Amino acid sequence: MGVRTTVALIALALLAPGAAKAMNTDDVAGALGMLWRVREGVCPTMSLDGDRFAAGLASGLSAAELRKRHPKAFDQGYAVAGEWLSEGGSAGYCQAVRDLFDGRKDFFGNTKAVPDGPTPGLTIRD
Repeated sequence: MGVRTTVALIALALLAPGAAKAMNTDDVAGALGMLWRVREGVCPTMSLDGDRFAAGLASGLSAAELRKRHPKAFDQGYAVAGEWLSEGGSAGYCQAVRDLFDGRKDFFGNTKAVPDGPTPGLTIRD
């Protein structure tokens, strides 16, 4: 599966109504991989508590457990983040994270009439 297909599938899973219930642990591990660069400090106005993210979306698993159990999915998500960084630099990556995970826009970039709640463990400071 290509990087673009992977990101599309993960994003669709995250942005669908009831996403937290619909996501399987591979999806969560992929999303964690996409967000890991936030944890590494790429986006100064964002922070990620990987354990809170994983526990909130993967039935109480820690980030380390999720990475250990689903390394391929995590690595694919991390590769997506790397592609975003190589294409748009840190500003492009941070904007992509904001657009996909802040709950205010749908997959196509349209503003949602009713925003989703915050992504567990991800803090976006404007």
